[in-house]
Amino acid sequence: MKSNLSPINGVLHQQQSAPNYQLRRYLPCTELKDLVEQFWFVDWCLPDNKTHTQRNLPDPNFHLLQSTDEIKIIGPVSKVYDYTMRGKGQLLGVKFRVGALVEQFNITPLACVDKTFSWEHLCDVPSSPLVSSLTMASDDAERVKVLSQFLMSFTLPQSTGAAMAEDILNTLQDHSDIFTVEQLAKHCDMPIRKIQRLCQHYIGFSPKWLIRKYRLHQALALLESNVTTMADIVAQLDYTDQSHLIRDFKEIIGTTPNRYLKRP
Repeated sequence: MKSNLSPINGVLHQQQSAPNYQLRRYLPCTELKDLVEQFWFVDWCLPDNKTHTQRNLPDPNFHLLQSTDEIKIIGPVSKVYDYTMRGKGQLLGVKFRVGALVEQFNITPLACVDKTFSWEHLCDVPSSPLVSSLTMASDDAERVKVLSQFLMSFTLPQSTGAAMAEDILNTLQDHSDIFTVEQLAKHCDMPIRKIQRLCQHYIGFSPKWLIRKYRLHQALALLESNVTTMADIVAQLDYTDQSHLIRDFKEIIGTTPNRYLKRP
């Protein structure tokens, strides 16, 4: 079992929030690499008089989530979402690779945006045995083993289309200088219309929306560094003006940059 040591993205107020919970991430075995991007587990133990609400950036991937006594599938998320922790608890999650559920279960990501549904909604394999096995698991290694065994029969070789859609996302994550669909098409050496079709079919969001999302990742990192002014961020990330940055912030994160920084 190999830990995922890549930087954590999408967790708002990450430094201030980290003392409230423990997050561990693990990479899948070779047999599951076309289905699973990572396993993620969160534990917390808070005093009786304290709660913690963790807010997260939108995520284009599907997730499997085990909370209490049920298995749920979370579709792609278009806006900031949160989870309130109190007392002692645990979340066990699986982040699926882009397009993997599209190929396996013939589902449409666009129809699943901001929706949560049961595992049984996907297929006729009951999830109750998985819940029981996860409840009995004593450590992370056993949890990864249980989840891996359950998912093994659902993996298919990654299709060419899903691989290209994933490459589009990876390109946006790896290149901080992409601010338009035209620039994305040039980096990917792919026609704009093809990028649009791949994003719609395998991800559920337009390339323009994805560019805005990953540019906000950069804006958040710069804001939280406390060494960059709003004017510098606007110039560095090629926003039209500060109003443009504020508008994107409010639409996706739900608040202004200044209010975000002031929030404890």
